[in-house]
Amino acid sequence: MKCIPSLVGVIAIVVGFGLGACVSSPLGREKVSPPEDLLESGDRSFEGGRFAEASELYKMAAVAASNKNDGALFVEAAAQVSSSLSLLGRSEDGQAWLNQAQEADDGSEQRAHARVLLAGALHLRSTTQMAPALHAFDELYGYCLAMRWWEGAMQAATLASVVAEGPVRVDWCQRTLDAARSAAQPKWVAAAYESLGFAQEAAGDLDSAVDSIRESRKATAPGSRLRLRSDWALAHMLRLTGKLAKAGSMLEAAIPVARRFHSKGYGPRDAEWLGRCFEEYAEVQAAMGRRRAALAAMKSARKAYMLAEIQSLAPQKLRALDARVANWKYEMNRVNKQ
Repeated sequence: MKCIPSLVGVIAIVVGFGLGACVSSPLGREKVSPPEDLLESGDRSFEGGRFAEASELYKMAAVAASNKNDGALFVEAAAQVSSSLSLLGRSEDGQAWLNQAQEADDGSEQRAHARVLLAGALHLRSTTQMAPALHAFDELYGYCLAMRWWEGAMQAATLASVVAEGPVRVDWCQRTLDAARSAAQPKWVAAAYESLGFAQEAAGDLDSAVDSIRESRKATAPGSRLRLRSDWALAHMLRLTGKLAKAGSMLEAAIPVARRFHSKGYGPRDAEWLGRCFEEYAEVQAAMGRRRAALAAMKSARKAYMLAEIQSLAPQKLRALDARVANWKYEMNRVNKQ
């Protein structure tokens, strides 16, 4: 491992992000957490999609690793700062962290090197250099496979599928599934099949999408939240393939389950999935020509979505939902006037 940047250099970056207090003199301060713990905490936040929180933890981990002269941990933490900022759309802020990670990385530490490759790919993606980004993800995927690091391979393929479109996206989702199978992790396999199904839907291959979602559903436990989401996804695919009665019956069974999850202890995600089930049921009713039933179901969907704070988290979704309702009302009024 190459010599890592001096602590002064790291502090210069951190202060630039308004975190000077994190690296001030330790005199009179509480004990700083070890870099390993900070890195692990950052990983939990990163994996949970809390990228702003993750970036702060990774910055502190980088400083702590530099102070201990731990080159491998510094490279991991600095690379993850860059990755987090890229996912936040702040690639310029992450450039200096990426540069330092690349400079300190000599490829001798496999996990650290994989994180540098990830950071580089995400930086290219966030700066809309899509073709180079896909090439970088391909390099990372191959590297992780060679290491037999299935989780890293899945992450690379999943992120690449976000960049790719059409058949290429389907291919990347298939790679995610291959890595999940190699890992022999049922939950990963279920998630990979689900992603593949939605990629196939986007590519217009609806029959294959139904098959993939069915496979995903097999890996979920009856009565679980994962099964509920699989039921919603399968009903969605069945509706798109014209199997309206089957889709409707699945949703009629799923909605009470979603209600129970929501009533056991309020949580925004449970409210969101209740809303999704009602919305999909509304679409099924509309496809069957039952506009009044569709409007009633969409009203319930909107109510659940508001509990999930859709107005602030996904205002475009709320606008689309209201536009759909307005269109149905217009069609009903036009029919009634005839």
